[in-house]
Amino acid sequence: MILILVSLILNFLIILNYKKISNIIGIYDYPDKKRKIHLKKVPLIGGIVVYINFFLLFISVIFIPDFFVENLKIFFTKKSNFLNLFFISSFIMLLGIYDDKKNLNANLKFIILIICTYILLIINNDLIIDSIFLISLNFVFFTYDYAIFFTILCFLLFINASNMYDGINLQLGPYFIFIFFVFIFKLELFIFSTLFLIPLFAFCYLNYNGKIFLGNSGAYFISFLIASIFIAQNNLDTMISPEEIFLIMSIPGLDMFRLFIYRIFIKKNPFSADQEHLHHYMIKNFNIRISQVYIFLLNIIPFCLYQFYKSLYLIFVTIAAYTLIYILLFLKKKRNVN
Repeated sequence: MILILVSLILNFLIILNYKKISNIIGIYDYPDKKRKIHLKKVPLIGGIVVYINFFLLFISVIFIPDFFVENLKIFFTKKSNFLNLFFISSFIMLLGIYDDKKNLNANLKFIILIICTYILLIINNDLIIDSIFLISLNFVFFTYDYAIFFTILCFLLFINASNMYDGINLQLGPYFIFIFFVFIFKLELFIFSTLFLIPLFAFCYLNYNGKIFLGNSGAYFISFLIASIFIAQNNLDTMISPEEIFLIMSIPGLDMFRLFIYRIFIKKNPFSADQEHLHHYMIKNFNIRISQVYIFLLNIIPFCLYQFYKSLYLIFVTIAAYTLIYILLFLKKKRNVN
């Protein structure tokens, strides 16, 4: 509990001094009057704020006797598993910071993320997905010789979906908050999740009026960590089913899939930026606050419904609902233009 208190005090000080911290770090997102519609430069320090709390967790594991056994062993099983994840996540955090500052080539980022994920899987093979048990079908899907390739693909899909989903204020932050609450109630990762929830709430407070952004550093680092937790719990056969994981990740994933198909169809790079995301259609049809609420509800409703109706049909209903919402927003946008 002392660690949580330290985190609360630390993040309160960050809220009070975010401008000074931003000036020291000196990484900003500049408006371009096209895709980036904010009016002035905005500090990209949200990910760094979250990482500071992750570093507190690392310090506690290293220097506090029995901390790992009492708080993390039930999930990570070995201290080396947590430490390996920390160091690879830290490197991805640095990659994101460099990308925020220098705007790395998309293909180069993709290759580096593949290498980082591959290294993590080699040193921690507990994260390799050998099988997926679909509870609703009572069916086991085995990955066989493609296990490493499939696992890397899962990492990359979620990282890219999360990064592409970070489009408007209070979109990705509340989505991550929802996931860490799931970790508390379904996986009993209380200390671990709380040390992410505190800075994410601090970030959302500042992000509400666009005072700071999460940045690629935050999107890459947090999504990589979340993907690791989901994969590890799948292999440990714990309390979150693959169906629930799909539903949690469905809206960012479906939006990414649609955009990839659309961009390939018009002969553009799938990783190129545009204003065809679901949130762009939302804010063109509703005000920003209503759009934030609608998007958050879209993220949590499928998972919540599954807690009462454990049916595979919910996956198809979610896909159909996303498709219908997109079509309705698209048609409304066309009418407004005409």
